[in-house]
Amino acid sequence: MSKTDLHLSDSEYRDLVEQASELIQCVDQNGKFIYVNKTWIEALGYGEEEIIKLSFWDIIHPESIEDCRKVFAEVLSGKPVDFVEAIFLSKSGESLAVEGSIGVRKDASDNIISTQGIFRDVTTYRQFQKDLKQEQNRYHSFISVSNTCGWEHHQSRHFLWCSPEFFTMLGYQPGDFDSPSGNMIEIWRGLVYPEDLERAVAAFRNYLSHGKDEMFESHFRMVRKNGEIIWVWSRGRTLRDENGNLGDITVGTHIDISKRIQMENLLAFEKERYRTTLLSVGDAVISTDNHGKVKLMNPVAEVLTGWTQREAVDKKIDEVFRVYDERDASVFDNSVKRALNQGQVIKSDDHTLLKTKTGEIIPIKGSAAPIKDADGNTTGVVIVFRDFTETRKQQKEIEYLSFHDFLTGLYNRRYIEDAVNRMDTKRNLPFAIMTLDVNGLKLTNDAFGHKTGDCLLKAVSEILISVCRADDIIGRVGGDEFMVLLPRTNASQAVHIQKRIEKSSSSKKLGEVMVSLAIGYAVKEKLDEDIQNTIRASENNMYKNKLKTGKVMRNQTIEMVIRSINQKFKSEALHTKRVVQYCDELSEILNLSEQQREEIKIAAMLHDIGKIIIPPEMLNKQEQLTEEELELVKKHAETSYQILRSVDEYGMIAELTLYHHERWDGSGYPEGLKGEEIPLGSRIIAVADAYEAMTTEKNYRQALSPQEAIAELQKHAGSQFDPLVVKALTKIVK
Repeated sequence: MSKTDLHLSDSEYRDLVEQASELIQCVDQNGKFIYVNKTWIEALGYGEEEIIKLSFWDIIHPESIEDCRKVFAEVLSGKPVDFVEAIFLSKSGESLAVEGSIGVRKDASDNIISTQGIFRDVTTYRQFQKDLKQEQNRYHSFISVSNTCGWEHHQSRHFLWCSPEFFTMLGYQPGDFDSPSGNMIEIWRGLVYPEDLERAVAAFRNYLSHGKDEMFESHFRMVRKNGEIIWVWSRGRTLRDENGNLGDITVGTHIDISKRIQMENLLAFEKERYRTTLLSVGDAVISTDNHGKVKLMNPVAEVLTGWTQREAVDKKIDEVFRVYDERDASVFDNSVKRALNQGQVIKSDDHTLLKTKTGEIIPIKGSAAPIKDADGNTTGVVIVFRDFTETRKQQKEIEYLSFHDFLTGLYNRRYIEDAVNRMDTKRNLPFAIMTLDVNGLKLTNDAFGHKTGDCLLKAVSEILISVCRADDIIGRVGGDEFMVLLPRTNASQAVHIQKRIEKSSSSKKLGEVMVSLAIGYAVKEKLDEDIQNTIRASENNMYKNKLKTGKVMRNQTIEMVIRSINQKFKSEALHTKRVVQYCDELSEILNLSEQQREEIKIAAMLHDIGKIIIPPEMLNKQEQLTEEELELVKKHAETSYQILRSVDEYGMIAELTLYHHERWDGSGYPEGLKGEEIPLGSRIIAVADAYEAMTTEKNYRQALSPQEAIAELQKHAGSQFDPLVVKALTKIVK
């Protein structure tokens, strides 16, 4: 493109455009250059022959392409853009920041034929802004790191500016305050602690009036956003003009000096604090000089020694602090003298006694430590001690607990094992060892609760204490196991003791729970016999005895549980009888074996034995059960399982009772079994149990007829109940 090819109507206008300081360009609708002025060429470094081959998009920096395309589209739509920013690329690849406006040129028919842009080079200005921003960032970083916030006061304008760090220091954001003019005077006054405001303002006014050539300094309190009060140190100096004269602008800083003020206060009161601490500590404290004369006693020391501070000052320490060894009352413990001579801490042992002024003896625990000066010379001794009476008592209690069972008070396994080894001597021969096991403890816990189980264990311990002799050692060596060490006891005597224990336990009653013990013993006759073999023989004999007594006790407990349930819950016996009858008829129609029928009958008889855990007022309740009550009721199936599983002859039917509340669709409890995963016996009990409940009148509803109950079962067959079992019951009822 040559200059002769450029068609401009006005040559003078063209010269003006050529000499303009702005970058002027004209491009067609596709962005191809039609015209650029001299300033444009000089700024971007392209020759006239190069320009004709260029598009406007060839000189746009990638960062500006998207924005420029949007602007170009707006201009072509007929909307001139009065302000646009962009980055041009020169021929050498340098970036040129520009800003300007873009309009359109139209023909006689009002059609757009080109766009015209006028831009000015703002690269230097943008760099200046960038540098200024960096300087501001460095300034704010310095302010932030130095825990300082700046301020500027104009006296003539009555104007105050504070840096953002000022607000941060007080827990605010600059936007928390409405100050359109930026004047912070009233805001600042509102943040100063009210009691300090008048003093702080007066100090600055006095500086402005008299001391502007000096440094302004003041400290006062301010209130943070959260109500916390902090100390602020304000410093400032008035600026001078270019002629060196003081102006009316004062600049300065606010610094949070709360920690420094706190430290100064600590240092100021350190001596008094130490003295107060010494006088108020819970331990007794006595200090002496390097001659062992008393100089200070705190109130606790006065109480323990019986001497007052006034009486004791300048007296020899061994006259006031009279300490002895309880193992030998004639030995005086002069720990103070040793601390002075040796220059090290001397601690008392657990046998130290203090004799008070009135002659009372008190166990104490403490130490005597030398007081040394900066050169390491001992200048006195400080004695710290306390009454050891309660601690010794607690130590004895701990020692007792370490060798005794916490529930029964008998010796524990640790003590019994030590006692066996200690008593395994010739003088204790014959040495009998008796082992006892509480029959049905787990069954008792499951059926009647752990509190009842604990009462059972205590009752056994009381029986053993009442029957055994003074020299016998009785211990609880396991959850339900006891052991009795019988020194100088032959087999005949051991049998006699066993019979007395059995007689006493048979007459002991704990409400519905019976006391039953399996007992075995063995005797060591000769010294060379291994005592461990004696213990094993005793245990084996106990297990043999348990085979006889344990079964009887468990069966009797099951009977007692059933009686208890029938007494607690209305119509429970009749309900169980009917469920058993229905289960037997269902087993027959389903062609089950005799063994299966018998197992299901027993399971049906015992399926609700777990109701022993439910309070009677809950099951007899006429209102709807709460969620908590319902959860407790649901646990009865698991309780039934636990009770029956602990009895050998009922172990085979325990699972049938556990799962009789499972549902055919898997939404039952306790394990959410589904379909044939549920034992058949449980499914039979579930149908029989539901049918019996529906056909029996309750306090809160009338009984359904057999036909109505069958219809209800059929309705839920395949969801709650086994369809096959429901079908079988339907035949029975018809």
